[in-house]
Amino acid sequence: MVAPVQDMKSLITVEQSAALEADVHIQSNFREADIFSLGLRFFKYGRLDLSLAFFSRVLDLNENNAQAYVNIGNIYHKNGDIESAANFWKYAIKIDPACEKAYMNLGNYFYGKKNPDQAISYWIILQTLNPNDPGVFLNLGVAYEEKNNTLAANFYYEKFIQKSITGRTPEGYTQVVHRMTKIKKAAKNNFKIGLKCQNKGEYLYALKAYIKAVEAYPNHIKANLNAGSICYMNEKFEDAVKFWVRVLYLDPKNQKNLVNIAIAYDKIEQFSYAYCLYKRFLNEQHDETSFESLKIEERVKALEGILGEKNPHYSSHYSKAEDSIKKKDYFNAYFEYKNCSMLKSDSEELIKKLDSIKEVLYPERNLIKRYIEMGKKSLNKLELVTAVDFFRLANNLGPLEHEEIEIKSNLAKCAKMLKKMQG
Repeated sequence: MVAPVQDMKSLITVEQSAALEADVHIQSNFREADIFSLGLRFFKYGRLDLSLAFFSRVLDLNENNAQAYVNIGNIYHKNGDIESAANFWKYAIKIDPACEKAYMNLGNYFYGKKNPDQAISYWIILQTLNPNDPGVFLNLGVAYEEKNNTLAANFYYEKFIQKSITGRTPEGYTQVVHRMTKIKKAAKNNFKIGLKCQNKGEYLYALKAYIKAVEAYPNHIKANLNAGSICYMNEKFEDAVKFWVRVLYLDPKNQKNLVNIAIAYDKIEQFSYAYCLYKRFLNEQHDETSFESLKIEERVKALEGILGEKNPHYSSHYSKAEDSIKKKDYFNAYFEYKNCSMLKSDSEELIKKLDSIKEVLYPERNLIKRYIEMGKKSLNKLELVTAVDFFRLANNLGPLEHEEIEIKSNLAKCAKMLKKMQG
């Protein structure tokens, strides 16, 4: 529990000699920002006592200066009082819920206390506040690796590498690139062996090779797909589901895989999952009718009769989703909440939960939306070059399918108008 503001200020212990020395530096016309700069400067010089005196003076002028509390926390941390430091960082967030440095520091604090789940909680919020900061993705990768969730660890390490391409090379970049290159190479080699064996009809050897590929790099989509196919062919439907669901986490646009998972669940009589995934497939067909979709519609109707009352199935999926949230397994949480939404399509609560998890897994979405809106405004003002720049920035962040269509449509519109203007 974080103390109220007056109690927090009373916890700051400034040495009298440092307070007197600070008075010498502070001129009568100095504003809050000037004193804050002095605090930063003397922190860099290693004069923590004097730095603390300056930040304390900042709070005398503005008791709601969150950055001052962050820096006071940093001073206490440097002096070895880690618990007090954490309290100051928590209070900074209480004042300013968008205080990025406080989230980073508290994540580091909890990770240092061997509590990766709590660390992830703070870093997840930080990545939504600043999706262009490579450091937070590195930290998330390390925390998930600590939890033995290699799929999520690789997901964040790859984001870290992607974000590190522009600007200065951040700390840890070389090690992460080496790690990812090594495991991808091992996976690639085993995948090639599996492909050769599969082409020869040596399915058992192929499966062993694909499993080795996935063990090295669980995010290898093709190895998971092929391993699932061989398991399915040999009526190992539960194993097929495990491989294919992993692909669904990483490539939710793969409609064929979605149907395959539904069929496999149907085979093992997990009818609630089969129903939800069939429904999900039909919902994503965008009014396109095919023989396959007609057959699936028939099966959905049959499954409705088998399932009967949907509330118990909804509760089961919801419980699994909530459990996954506690474990910080956002891929599976999204999967289960999505199943819930197939059983109760009009739930605003589920829509909010699904959107919040999308923000966790793809924090760039807010930036993408912002760039698209700025591009549209520039387009309306006929500032076409600026509009193109904004749409390209949005596109470089890896938009989702509907956003990608919108960006391409607007870029085409800009190109057409530019051509017309140039005669």
